Amino acid sequence: MDSAIRDTKKISVLFIFFLLTTLTCLGAKTVTVNPDSSEISGVRYKTFDGALKSIDSTHSSSDTILFVETTKQQTYSMSAFVSNYTGSLYIIGKRNNPDSFPIINHSGAEMHYNLFQNKYVFFEKVILTGVTTFDNHDGSIFFKNCVIRNTSSKFAIFRGNTTPSIGFENCLFTNAKDTLFRLDYYNGGYPKLKITNCTFDSCLAIFNTSNVYNRDSVVIKNCIFTNAVPVS
Repeated sequence: MDSAIRDTKKISVLFIFFLLTTLTCLGAKTVTVNPDSSEISGVRYKTFDGALKSIDSTHSSSDTILFVETTKQQTYSMSAFVSNYTGSLYIIGKRNNPDSFPIINHSGAEMHYNLFQNKYVFFEKVILTGVTTFDNHDGSIFFKNCVIRNTSSKFAIFRGNTTPSIGFENCLFTNAKDTLFRLDYYNGGYPKLKITNCTFDSCLAIFNTSNVYNRDSVVIKNCIFTNAVPVS
């Protein structure tokens, strides 16, 4: 009974934390992306790259990029190289149906480590695909209710000399043609990586564990693996 009460309290604390984070996100400056409407500089953009470039020049402490397209599902290029932004960035789709999530095609020549360097970046309700690898570069990245599909290179390289955290919650990984993650842990087991309630389907492999000093830094909980998905 005591254990159940403690677990309930933990869940309550986590919910309150998430709620406060969400409220903070909603209260921050929001830039929308809608290819069906006219652009207003600093407020609304037709492309995701346009919104990223706008965010890159603001030097704000916290911003949200919100996809609000009102017609068919849209695909957006992610090729802008964001290097000046120093705040927390939330990238969120408005729709709740995964079949209607906005598609972000990560196709830039760079690995976009500057987008994440020493930053907090949060993705929610988007589909991520492409040929370019994400590199967190000491930044903390969180993905919630996202779909990662049809990637032809590693989806992400996780490394850290400080104490970044990486999280995936309620995400679907499908049809990955390369190993999804490379782990380069140079400083006592950071970053911390937690994958919760996710599904891996038809993926070549999950991890390439390079330079991992402390595998206890990786937590995989309540996940589903289908169609012969090797973990490493």
